[in-house]
Amino acid sequence: MSSSGLLDAVILASQFGNVEFVVEMVKSNPALLHVNTTAGGIFHVAVANRQEKIWNLIYGFGAEGGEFARFVDTDLNTLLHVAGMLAPAKRFSNISGAAMQTQREMQWYKEVEMISPPLIKAAANNAGKTGEIVVSQMAQDKLR
Repeated sequence: MSSSGLLDAVILASQFGNVEFVVEMVKSNPALLHVNTTAGGIFHVAVANRQEKIWNLIYGFGAEGGEFARFVDTDLNTLLHVAGMLAPAKRFSNISGAAMQTQREMQWYKEVEMISPPLIKAAANNAGKTGEIVVSQMAQDKLR
């Protein structure tokens, strides 16, 4: 498998929560953790798709976990921006009501915020918004 094919496979595995595949590929090629694609890195994809098991791998990296928070996508979205965006609709299939869905989204944002260095918390994306602004707007829109 080519290196771009391998990266594509790991990104796809991250999107769908295939922890075993991601772990094995990263063990054999640790550089995959440091690749930043147009969609961000492995953890950007996991955060966007609310893949908790993939996200939890970040805690195994200790102090380095904050390093992954520095990655940005093509719109300069950090992990906090991505966490503040509304999850894919399929993630809400078992959560009824806008208030409960919003509460779950806010919990997810707080989880990502815990490993984010202060500079990342203050970082604005291409739209000039911080992660906190993104999550606040998402919550307001969801509760309308």
